[in-house]
Amino acid sequence: MPELPEVETCRKGLIANNILNKEIAEVRILQTKLREEIPSDLPTLLKNQQFTNIYRRAKYLIFATTNGGCVISHLGMTGQWIFLPSENATNNANSNANFVNLQHKHLQIIFADNSQLVYNDSRKFGLLTWSDGDFQTVCQNNKWLKNLGVEPFDSQNFTQDYFYKCCLSSKKRAIKPFLMDTQFVVGIGNIYAAESLFLAKISPFRLTCTLSKKESNALHEAILITLQKALDAGGSSLKDYKHVDGSLGHFQLQTAVYGRDGQACKICGTTILKEIQNQRSTFYCPNCQK
Repeated sequence: MPELPEVETCRKGLIANNILNKEIAEVRILQTKLREEIPSDLPTLLKNQQFTNIYRRAKYLIFATTNGGCVISHLGMTGQWIFLPSENATNNANSNANFVNLQHKHLQIIFADNSQLVYNDSRKFGLLTWSDGDFQTVCQNNKWLKNLGVEPFDSQNFTQDYFYKCCLSSKKRAIKPFLMDTQFVVGIGNIYAAESLFLAKISPFRLTCTLSKKESNALHEAILITLQKALDAGGSSLKDYKHVDGSLGHFQLQTAVYGRDGQACKICGTTILKEIQNQRSTFYCPNCQK
């Protein structure tokens, strides 16, 4: 599932392709079924409008529009936003090697210059919906956004003291599932939780309330370092995730534990183990992580 680094990379990629302030000529709903059905009036709401900004909240993309509303998007497990420049948009995108899996298009946004923005989702767990109001209003009131925890790069709110207090309050809970709970901090996800715990030398099975302040501070720092490295690498392309131009992220090539079960730890040489924890795969070094 795309996490904060992948969604933020997607957001930056869309802005870099200059989709802001372009007039939307037409919107086509090609398949309605996602986590919720795509609103049938979305083409009417977006026609002749422009995207004024694209925000990220946790793993959601929020497209602000000139008519005072927002398109809310979640990539689910296999969702992709693909930008097709005007010179390619009239051609069959599937003939391009970068778009060989562009077979599950749900939404097609056609701009006045004939460039296109396409939402593709093979497993249909993503979300595309509409909410009235500006970004702040939507974050406060929309059912998908209003109960989300703090952003990890929000230095005013995601402090070491905040993180330690959350750890202490989550008694009898393993640290790795806690890191993936979006009511405390958002966007970390499985791969980045595993990598952060390795960097901080903390076992994924430790109870949150057993962490010392020093360990909690180390993990707080490891989360920020890991997420920043993932952002710098363009996220992780494990299965379906691609950038808006069809290229891949590269963080998966530099993981220390995730996906490396059976291989030697890069620090001590001990075999990396894999276990199922809360129905998710957990990778760790039994020697380095205590």
